[in-house]
Amino acid sequence: MISIDMRWRCVVLVQVYGIETGCVCLLLGISERSVTRFNKMFSTTGHVCNTKRRVRVKRWPPEVNSWVSEYAIAHPCFYIEELEEALRLQFPSLNNISASSICRALMHDRGLTRKVLEKRAREAAEFELRDYYRRLSPYYSYSDQLVFVDETSKDGRDSIRKYAWSKRNQKAFMDLPFFLVVNEFRLWLHLRLQGFCFRNMSMGLLTV
Repeated sequence: MISIDMRWRCVVLVQVYGIETGCVCLLLGISERSVTRFNKMFSTTGHVCNTKRRVRVKRWPPEVNSWVSEYAIAHPCFYIEELEEALRLQFPSLNNISASSICRALMHDRGLTRKVLEKRAREAAEFELRDYYRRLSPYYSYSDQLVFVDETSKDGRDSIRKYAWSKRNQKAFMDLPFFLVVNEFRLWLHLRLQGFCFRNMSMGLLTV
């Protein structure tokens, strides 16, 4: 007889963390048939105990459900642990915030599922490039004029978060800025026909 706790571990590893069934079997020492059965039971009943009398589960209050929905929209790539910590801070008196309770609430009460994020082409790339060239052309003569200092920006899609939560039958989106943000020193050289007349330098963020 496999314990209830072990069954919930099977569900959380597969449903929440997206681990393959074969890996879960090796990790927990349970047959593939059992892991598949527990996940199927959870998808249909919201529980992992095959009893005729369904165990009553205390649902979250409406204000908690509303807050979780807003949190999922603002942070679609959240981890279960992050949501659990946020719930503890926002609702200190809320007791049922274990990983299994959160998983059940997200999928059955809120209708959220975990989806894989994919890189997609930027639709406005050509327009943004043309606009950038247009703004640069009055000042550009040769490539040595272009100087980028301390460029530290990165594409957020290269991070380890490859999944996001969204409603069933809806694609998951994670808004990312198109422009690069770099730390830099801004140096203005004011020109006249006779040459440079004065300069000004400041430190800040540059969006290109």
